[in-house]
Amino acid sequence: MSRRKFREDKSKFYGAKQVLQDLNVPAHAVVHDLDVSLAGGGASGYTVFWSSNTFMHSDDISQPLFVPEDGTIDVVYASLPLLAINTFEVDVYLNGSSIFAPIDRPKILSGQSLGADAVPTTTVVTARDALEVQILSTGDNYGRAVVYIVVQ
Repeated sequence: MSRRKFREDKSKFYGAKQVLQDLNVPAHAVVHDLDVSLAGGGASGYTVFWSSNTFMHSDDISQPLFVPEDGTIDVVYASLPLLAINTFEVDVYLNGSSIFAPIDRPKILSGQSLGADAVPTTTVVTARDALEVQILSTGDNYGRAVVYIVVQ
């Protein structure tokens, strides 16, 4: 899949909340298995997204990604390539601490659609903060999970 096509698909995933408002992204850096895209053309904010290994396991955790600039985490989305067999749950850590209350973590329940979103309790990030994504439960689901962290 081309980068352009992926960005178009990612924008559709957000629906009305399109973080990447144009496809002319001026900065793009991949750090281990996390990716940061800075929105250009006057748009404010950026999206951090993480993709799991194809064979994901409970307790898999990403390499740390250092936040490129100050902001506020607006929402966290999780998605699977197929309908969930059992509950899939992730957590996001900011400098080693969860940004969610346990009940508010992004979950995809059995039989639900491909995406789930959650609003964190800790939202402020500053440049050089470290974000990590952990799969708490795979729910016997397979394929590559993707987690999007939207920062305004």
